[in-house]
Amino acid sequence: MAGEHNNIFRPYEHHAIHHEDPLSRAAVLLMRLVPLAYQCFLDLATLGPEETPVRVSVADLPKGEFSVQRAPLKDDKARNLLSVFLTPGAEAPKGRIPVDVITARNAIHDGFIRHKQELIVVIEAKRYDQPNYEQARSPGRMDIEQPGSVRFVSWTALVERWSELSDNGFLSHAESELLEDFLDLLNDNEQINPFSRLSRCRGRDLPVALRLQNLLSDTFERPAHPRWESWESGGEIPGILGSADRLLLTRSAHEPFVRLGVWAGLTQQQKNIFYSDPGRLEQLAAAVSEQRDSHWTVHVEWMLELKPPRFENPTQTLAKTEVDPRSRLLSTQRLAHKLNRRVQEPDLASYLEDFIAAGLTSEKKVGPALLELETSGYSEWRLVAPAYVYCAWPLDQATELDQPDNPVGNPFEVEIKAAATWLLRIVGADLP
Repeated sequence: MAGEHNNIFRPYEHHAIHHEDPLSRAAVLLMRLVPLAYQCFLDLATLGPEETPVRVSVADLPKGEFSVQRAPLKDDKARNLLSVFLTPGAEAPKGRIPVDVITARNAIHDGFIRHKQELIVVIEAKRYDQPNYEQARSPGRMDIEQPGSVRFVSWTALVERWSELSDNGFLSHAESELLEDFLDLLNDNEQINPFSRLSRCRGRDLPVALRLQNLLSDTFERPAHPRWESWESGGEIPGILGSADRLLLTRSAHEPFVRLGVWAGLTQQQKNIFYSDPGRLEQLAAAVSEQRDSHWTVHVEWMLELKPPRFENPTQTLAKTEVDPRSRLLSTQRLAHKLNRRVQEPDLASYLEDFIAAGLTSEKKVGPALLELETSGYSEWRLVAPAYVYCAWPLDQATELDQPDNPVGNPFEVEIKAAATWLLRIVGADLP
């Protein structure tokens, strides 16, 4: 997410951000610079109450001139007019609402787009639901052959379509950066923000990730950074202490679950804390197998990896997946003194014998790994055994719990905080 003063759409002074003008200006500028975003807008605007909506293609129109906060001029004439009322809900009333271009109203258009003599698009934008669409019905005196009827577009529907553009890889890098800056504005617009609750995200990757990042930030009242990996996406709070260095709230890329977790025991210091207490590992193993009264379940994904001294790639994974959590954790604890130490490449085979004997890896995994390491060029390696410990909610259950407008507090935030309290205590970590 861009820094506040690096965001192309944010005013340098804060006082104007909550007014509707910066938002409508940002939307018009985005449509000017990202043609596909403008096409999305036109697609929604032409789905009005006409009997047979006709798709307007940007490619078929003369080049547009984009303006904001503009009053009608004497030479504003065109064959067609598209007058759009843009609000969060924007439910069109029954029947056609004809546009009146005869009344000489002193209009100021939030958005004004002229395609020479072919089409003029005027936009009246509201940050909150307002039933009064009179400004869109009477946009001021203009010479228009076919004024048509008022079109109603929902901010939420429009932003969802814009998000899909980036989600599906349709935009260039520069266009994606512009869209990300625009989405950043929506954190200040709860009614418009399509990511203000999980139910609005419709299960799509980018919206869900943004919502989880915001949930993590809101729950702990501190900034959460975006996390976007091939296996998970969401948010993370860095700077936690003890057995881990960050708290994650993510959606699994392979399963429909939301996960609150930490990677514990990665560095030497974290390993010493996480594996130092057999009682902690016993409790953790028990929590994985027991049935809990809470909505979340507890999981441990354990790794055994060979890494170069400073954790650069390449990495060789040696873990056996069929070892039960209790045996895996306690066996690793007994061998923890051999983790995170520098081992010369020729000594790795004998160094790994104890891990093979404990059932934590096998000759089948170790043999090919050592052969591959011979060509890596690294003379020293470290053996690490981090554990991803997390609490998981099915995505549909998390969606049902996520009620930000609940008068007694968002139930999902309450659960996240309770789960984090348990999780950090059991792994030996802490939020400073």
